[in-house]
Amino acid sequence: MKKFKLGLLMLTMAGAFSLFTGCGAKKIDLNDYVTYEFKGYDGYGTVTKHFDTEAFEEDLGDLDDEEFYGMGALAIESVIDGDFEDDNHSLSNGDKIEFKWDISDSDAKAVKQKLKVNLKYSDFSAKVEGLTDPSEFDITEHLTIDVSGYAPNGKLSVSTNLTGFDVKADKSTELSNGDEVTITIAPKQLDQTMEEVCAANYIPVFDGEYKYTVEGLHSYVTTAAEIPADVLDIMKTKGEEIIKDNQEDSCDCDTSWYPEFVDHKNFDTYELVAIGVTPYSNSNRVYLIYKTNYSVHGDVETYNAVYFDGVVDSNEGLTEADIRGNFLKETNQIEGRYYYGAPSIEQLNKDLQDYVSKDINLTIEEL
Repeated sequence: MKKFKLGLLMLTMAGAFSLFTGCGAKKIDLNDYVTYEFKGYDGYGTVTKHFDTEAFEEDLGDLDDEEFYGMGALAIESVIDGDFEDDNHSLSNGDKIEFKWDISDSDAKAVKQKLKVNLKYSDFSAKVEGLTDPSEFDITEHLTIDVSGYAPNGKLSVSTNLTGFDVKADKSTELSNGDEVTITIAPKQLDQTMEEVCAANYIPVFDGEYKYTVEGLHSYVTTAAEIPADVLDIMKTKGEEIIKDNQEDSCDCDTSWYPEFVDHKNFDTYELVAIGVTPYSNSNRVYLIYKTNYSVHGDVETYNAVYFDGVVDSNEGLTEADIRGNFLKETNQIEGRYYYGAPSIEQLNKDLQDYVSKDINLTIEEL
């Protein structure tokens, strides 16, 4: 219920219209439009007031719409004000506080004479009630804790809606679900005490150390079973597209100077037969393993892989464009010629371990 500077100007404008008189003035009791609410904790409570301008303007009805360009109600609202007395903070249940109107007699008289509205209002008292027991104070209601990323490299950020406090976490990176993080809430200013800053926020003094257990982080998959079904479907579709893109119709054996060194990709058929997962310290790689069959120089069977990096156990926020695969271009010599792929899944496992140049735990699940 803010008192606008516009008010006196509006009423001055009203004075220019001798059409209005004080006869037949509409009576409006301002107290009917005031509501209030007590919030906070017993001993630290506050009160907020509200003036229902919508109901007020509806009850006023049309006021000099033509002469005041529809702003007659605004003229009245701009000269009325009121509030609870200054000691309306740090309240306790059972306290009584006074609401006092701040409306000058001259403004009320002008409203009656120029706008034909007779304003009624009276100061009143209110009894404080409904404030929460301070023992129920929960600092988490004033903290915003966000976790993001994927375990074991999750990230945490924390902030507070309380003023005058700094909030910090002792660990904010390289997080996994279940990790315990200590959050410290302390006054920003070194010369201020916890009691002083709490009093300024109208809250009881609380323990400035809060233990938070990380949860809700998604993880990089370690087995094929952890891949979300819809994500796996997209991987299979893209894997097949990549296999087809790398398939050739024929080999260059007849035109090559060294036919025994030609890399063969002219397989006749392909079939998805297994899924392999390699977990890294901060990510992973998932392999779709295809059995490919060659017949150009006699029956040859090899195993090729299409790989996808950073596959997580959630489809949250993912689009199809985020799922990208690559063909693993590894060759092996079989019966004197080089073919894309390995002669067995076991050999492919070894090739994949050599490919990343480290001793990895590759889990292959056959379909």
